[in-house]
Amino acid sequence: MSQDYKILDHTPIGHFVLRDDYVVIFWNRCLEEWTGIKREKIVGNSIFDFFPHLKNSKFLGRINQVLAGTMQSTVFSSQLHNYVIPAPLPNGEMRTQYVVVTQLNADDRPYNHVLFSVQDVTDLTAAIHTNRNAIQRISTAMAELEKVKTKLAEKSTYLDNILRSATEYGIVTTDLEFSLTYFNPKAELLFNCSADEKIGTSLQLLLQDVCDIGLGFEEIISKVLHDGEYSFVITRVEPATHQYIDVRVSGILDGDEHIVGVALFCSDVTETRARNENLRKLSQAVEQAGESIIITNKEGVIEYANPAFSILTGYDVDEVIGSTPRVLKSGKQGKSFYENLWATISAGNIWQKPLVDRKKDGSFYPAIMSVAPIVDDQGNITHYVGIQQDMTEHQALEERFRQAQKMEAIGTLVGGIAHDFNNMLAGITGNLYLATQKSLDRPDVIKKLDMINDLSFKAGAMIQQLLTFARKGIVDKKPFGLTSFLREAAKLNQAGVRENIKLNKRLSSEELVVFGDITQLQQVLMNLLNNAVDAVEGCEQPEITLGLNSVRAQKIKHLCDDTALSGAYAHLYVADNGCGISQSTLKNIFEPFFTTKEVGKGTGLGLAMTYGVIESHDGVIDVESEQGKGAVFHIYLPLMTEEKLILHSSDEDDVIQGCGETILIVDDNAQVRETSQEVLEDLGYKVLLAIDGLDAISMFKQHANEIDLIIFDLVMPRMGGVKAAARILAISPKMKVIYATGYDKDESLRDEMPSAGSLVITKPYAIGKLSHILHDQLRS
Repeated sequence: MSQDYKILDHTPIGHFVLRDDYVVIFWNRCLEEWTGIKREKIVGNSIFDFFPHLKNSKFLGRINQVLAGTMQSTVFSSQLHNYVIPAPLPNGEMRTQYVVVTQLNADDRPYNHVLFSVQDVTDLTAAIHTNRNAIQRISTAMAELEKVKTKLAEKSTYLDNILRSATEYGIVTTDLEFSLTYFNPKAELLFNCSADEKIGTSLQLLLQDVCDIGLGFEEIISKVLHDGEYSFVITRVEPATHQYIDVRVSGILDGDEHIVGVALFCSDVTETRARNENLRKLSQAVEQAGESIIITNKEGVIEYANPAFSILTGYDVDEVIGSTPRVLKSGKQGKSFYENLWATISAGNIWQKPLVDRKKDGSFYPAIMSVAPIVDDQGNITHYVGIQQDMTEHQALEERFRQAQKMEAIGTLVGGIAHDFNNMLAGITGNLYLATQKSLDRPDVIKKLDMINDLSFKAGAMIQQLLTFARKGIVDKKPFGLTSFLREAAKLNQAGVRENIKLNKRLSSEELVVFGDITQLQQVLMNLLNNAVDAVEGCEQPEITLGLNSVRAQKIKHLCDDTALSGAYAHLYVADNGCGISQSTLKNIFEPFFTTKEVGKGTGLGLAMTYGVIESHDGVIDVESEQGKGAVFHIYLPLMTEEKLILHSSDEDDVIQGCGETILIVDDNAQVRETSQEVLEDLGYKVLLAIDGLDAISMFKQHANEIDLIIFDLVMPRMGGVKAAARILAISPKMKVIYATGYDKDESLRDEMPSAGSLVITKPYAIGKLSHILHDQLRS
């Protein structure tokens, strides 16, 4: 305000301006010289702090009248009030003053300010009676005062125009009754109304009718009365939009510090709130992101790190603020790697590559790193943001995917050779049976033939293991009690466990029912126990534990993240305190033909077959081990809710002779046909032959009344066994049909499989078992 009265600084008359609360807002140089009181000291303070004698009813009464506008001005004569501003002369005498107090106004609208013009009339008073020219000097001074008043009025008008032109704030004032007394143009825009229609109306109606203020009007006024000011946000709801207005309310005080009204300073904060909300969401997104995020300045000094950074690296945020990302360097990337990074981002481009960094504990972790520059409004780089995605699990998934591809490739290979190999074995075993029958009088030959027969079936079992591993074998799944099965299986396998090894059995007290192939799971258990026996060799107190309990899917979900697991599972485990497995070996133990055993002590198919069996049973297998600390193999199989169980029974080895029934053998392999014919004829059956499905249909039509049973190969040229059997069964629904397969080398096998309940035997098959099957079918 003092700048507006600067024109009064250069007059020989003392001038000062009082606000309505008697605070000095201007003090000119003349008064500084007279009183010795500097402007910086008195401006902003009450006049009574410096001249307490003015606080009297005679002085205040006239001043308040000018302030209130009931008087335009008043004069304090030198004879009556020479004490208004005590200002001594050099000789110590008090100056005689002529004081004019004038109301400051513009366009006849009062302002709560008064101007004091103090004329030193000491000399004038002394000479007034002797020199009439003094009157002229007073007249001149008064004229000068009028000019000053005019200038001040112009300044007031200028200030009012500035206030009305304010575009940042809407300004509204009220009287003590909270009736609106002032409404500037910006307020008109904010409240979507005109000043003319609102001035004189209630502030309460303005806030409650035009806006949603979110709290009561009385509460607002109460806070203003208590604190002197208050701030809140009001909302204007328009079609499809919200406008938020920040309101700061201050009380207008009179000279006695009493509130005589309120002033509202309003601003539109809709965009600011929207920006703040976007910033809040962005901040939360960064804070909650699963990827590690850091922000550095242009020199690479870290200024921010999110919680995921701490989780990934092990560093607390406070530890890295002020340092550089070099704390994560692992030494796995060369100098040129980082030079390329800096060259890319310094040029304003995004850099992204995989890398290996080091955690706080010194361990390494793989990650995908992306670094992007942050620029200001002028396009200058100010910061960099770096995002790291932990690739540890991704690499593990890739490794499992590669493993699955490897297994699939081996499975495809196995499936390709299994059919032909089993056909060969079927021919070999059949001929061995015939040779044995013709060499009953030569024990030494029979011994050799039995050895060859055993080797043939071992070769067939190996092929079955490979087929099971490849999940291409024929699996006979039925519900059975796993608890009872393990109790019996443990007894059977006890013979394979040396006497010095302690075998613990920790089996569930309840019967856990699973849907599976008993023979395959027996083979799985035997493989795991055999491996455990080998592992504890050389231990001082060798010990193996066979356990079974039930678990929920959540306990094993981490082992199979890419497969949906739910419900309850049977948890079968075999633990030993043996030599353990090294970490480098663990990743290969389920691969076919991988073994750590000496030559001749294992084929390396046991765990591969186990892996395939468990997967074919929709289960999960896992192993925990450290070298020198034993191993635990965990198997999880889905539990069934039904209680229907079956008992496992083994095939008998004795041969049952036929009674001259006629059997039609349908197979595209000539050696299998010929050998099967000789074997069945030796068993006492009559035999007819067909080379494929179409030939079998033709043969059946010719001998329909003679044929008692048909053995079909599943896959043959022109027409397979399933389709041919369907044609024959359409003619003769009661015809007995057996399917035989050595597993098809094509993926079409799944389409060639007979319906559920059909009898399927696998090549090579034992002659005793075949004789029992034929006997049962022909007698049923």
